[in-house]
Formats: sequence, C-alpha cells, structure tokens
Amino acid sequence: MRKITVNVSNELGEKTYTTTLDNGLKVYICKKEGFSKKIGLFGTKYGSLINDFVDITTGKRIKVPDGIAHFLEHKLFEKEGANALDLFSKMGVSSNAYTSFDQTVFYFETIDKFKESIEMLVKLIKEPYFTDENVEKEQGIIGQEIGMYDDDPGFSVYFNALRAMYINHPIRIDIAGTVETISHINKELLYTCYNTFYSPQNMFYIVVGDVDVEETIDLIEKNINKDIKCLKKAKQSVSSAYAVEFKDVFFTYESLKSDILKGIDLNVKKGEILSVLGSNGSGKSTLLSIAAGLNKAYSGKIEIDGQNIKKLLRNKMLYKKTAMLTQDIQTSFLTDVVCEELDGELLTPVYDFTPFKNMHPYDLSGGQQQLLGLAKLLKKNPEILLLDEPTKGLDGHWKMIISETLLKLKESGITILMVTHDTELAAVCSDRCVLLFNGITLEPQSPSDFFCGGLYYTTSAAKVSDGFFDKICTTKQLIEICRLNGLCMEGEKWKR
Repeated sequence: MRKITVNVSNELGEKTYTTTLDNGLKVYICKKEGFSKKIGLFGTKYGSLINDFVDITTGKRIKVPDGIAHFLEHKLFEKEGANALDLFSKMGVSSNAYTSFDQTVFYFETIDKFKESIEMLVKLIKEPYFTDENVEKEQGIIGQEIGMYDDDPGFSVYFNALRAMYINHPIRIDIAGTVETISHINKELLYTCYNTFYSPQNMFYIVVGDVDVEETIDLIEKNINKDIKCLKKAKQSVSSAYAVEFKDVFFTYESLKSDILKGIDLNVKKGEILSVLGSNGSGKSTLLSIAAGLNKAYSGKIEIDGQNIKKLLRNKMLYKKTAMLTQDIQTSFLTDVVCEELDGELLTPVYDFTPFKNMHPYDLSGGQQQLLGLAKLLKKNPEILLLDEPTKGLDGHWKMIISETLLKLKESGITILMVTHDTELAAVCSDRCVLLFNGITLEPQSPSDFFCGGLYYTTSAAKVSDGFFDKICTTKQLIEICRLNGLCMEGEKWKR
C-alpha cells in the first residue's frame, strides 16, 4: 500500500500530498480545486554549488568547471534531430527550465495536455544527447547569455554583493560560470554529471493543479518505470555539502557510567576550518577520535562526505579520506631520521626539512615536530584533517607558523576539524567556532561572534578593543582598524 502524507497550509488551507516511489523519486502534489491550469516540475538536487564530487563511474573525486550544471540543463533540451521545447510547443504546452545554486528544474504549464506533458517531461530528462559538435555550439550560445547578464545592472549588483559577502563559498560564482570555465566543458563531463545526479533518488516531481492525486502519482510512476533505463545508472548518493556530520551522537567509555558525548549534532562544511573549544574533560578529543574511527559511538550517526562511517570503516576508505594529528606527536615518528620519515621528500607543502634531513625527529623543536607530523599526514592526500591541540606547548613564533600553515592547507581544499585551547589560533584560522560543554555542543558561530562579548572565551584583541570597537577578535583586525581610524593606544586610552 502506497503511503501518502498530507499537509495542510495554515494560511491558505491548501493540501499538499507527498509520497516516495519505490525507486526513490519524491512526488509532491498541491491540489488546487477549480483551477484550469496544471503545472508540472521535474527536478534534481543539483545546482551550481556542486562542482566537486565523486564520479559514479570511477568512484574517484573530480572537480568540474563552474557553470556545468546550467550547461547540462541547456543540453538536455536537445534531442537527436529535435528540440524538446519545439515538441512541447507543438502540443500547445509552455515549457522551460532553470538552474539555481542547489537545483535544476524542468517544468511545463498546460490546460488540456496534462498526461502527455507528464510523459514528455520524463522523456526530456531520460534521453541525453551530447556530441562534440553540439557542445561546442552551446558554448557559444551560453557565452552570449553570460555577456547579456553581465550587461544587466541588477544582475551585476546582485553577484557583486555575493562576492563581497562570501570570500570562499562557491555561492559567489555565477551560476552560468564564465566564458573561460565553460570552454573546458565536454560531452564526457556532461555524461558524468548526468549519471551522478540525474537519478530518481536525487530527484523530485511536483504537480500543481486540480488533479486526482492517486491517478497523477500512478501516471508519474508508470512513465518513470517505463523510461528508467538511463536513470538507473546513477544509484550513488549525492556528495554531501558536509565533510563531517555528527547526528545525535552518544558516547561513553566502558569504565564510566555517564555519557561523555550527549546527543552531539554538529557539521563541518567542506573546505572550512571548524574549531571546537571547551574545558578539559569536555569530550573534545573524544569527538575527534570518533570521527577518525578510533572510538565508536553507541548511538547516533556519523557521516564522512555523506557516507556512513561504518561503511567507510568496512571498506577501509575512512583512512584514505581522513588523517588525524594527535596531541602526542612523537608517537607518529617511526624512524630515527627525518629524511626516512618523509621518504626522502624533504621539501613538503608545510615546511622545508632539507637542513634537518639527518636529524632525529625528537631533536627538532616542538613546532618543527608538529609540521613534520602534518607533512607525514599530507602524504596520504587526505580530504579531511583532524587536529588535536596542534599548538600545544609551542611559543608564539611557532604558533604563528602553524596558523599560517593551516590557512594554506584550507586554501588547497582540505577540510580541518580542530580541537584546541588556543583561542588566538582559533580566532585567526577558523571559519566557525563551537563550544563543547558537558557533552553537548552549542550553535557554531563566526570567530567574531564567538570571542567578542565575553560569553565563552575571548582573545587579547577582543579584550583590548572591548568598549571601543565591535567584533574585533584578532590582532590583525585590531591593527587594521586602528590604522583606518588613525589611532594608537597610550596606557588604557585610545588617542589619535
């Protein structure tokens, strides 16, 4: 028996019917009594923000050119010897599509060709036709579209605002890409994106109008099942927007009766540095060890790049995706010579160990040992770094070098989950900070919100600027705002 969920709008009193087909396709029907027009939308949760994912055909992570989701939307209208827009038009049906940051949607509007339109919209999606010639032609067409939008003042203001607000997030990138990025799109990449994201499990069908709910669901299911051959190729789940995600996680050590972690809900976005702060014994290191697979939660779920950590442990993929730097860094050194620790690759992404190649790792400074540990981890090419107190015991000089190193690693695309007591490090490096207290996490905040106001922890810069400037938490920010205002400090007072 098919399960259909009914939701009623408090404002309009309208009913929306929701169900999931056996193949994973979600169907939503908004019944509009007395309306003559019927609208259908067939979409996928794939938009411009996703340009880094696992190729379903190879199992390898790839990065595709900006604008490819929008490019794919254009090309799906083209069929061998025909264009889907023309086919809809011949039926007297209005049809089009759009690509947003997080989805691509194809739709129709009709009065009396509802069943035919349902079928046509499925055919539009299930029959991709990409050739070298039509891809090259489309590059010119979309290039002209990009130029047209660049000349639109409202559009330019909108994306300039996004670029100003988001320095690293891909939302700052034009949905259509640029003339340069789309020039790198080819038919092979289009088929890769299609096979990965245009699967029923990742798609939805929405119908709005005065329709019979059961009949409409049967009609969609019939056409999907009839024309599903191409869609069945893509059974992989979509790469998650989160590198690490804890969902209602509980943990305790056998020797203890009380829980160390009590329903942790926390996510780490791809390409960000998230710092976890808290007192000794709050569960910070335990949290890292669970993400690394060293400890196992007795309840809840942990996902790495959208995949259950249990599955990643079984197929040994977790240790390819993640790498952990522990507090006791010396335990990671397995030889008596720096050169052997690095297999002779002394010029590393984090430090040049050439002058120290014949030294014992234990004879390096504390900061050099931390960098040696990082260099060893990076040889595994991890996507995610788990760092446990990376500046513990280091002086100001090496703390600065470590912070600069972490920022460089982030720029290279590595996601970092870090637990630390070092407020200065967290303020300088983090995209977000979160407090772990008594086994639970509070809502993550930006460093400025986290360290200013004196609610949890604070930094030296926040203390000095308190009452004079808002949201200043790093020395660099403090120096900059003083320069802008022509200020210097004498004693406890600011003077021009």
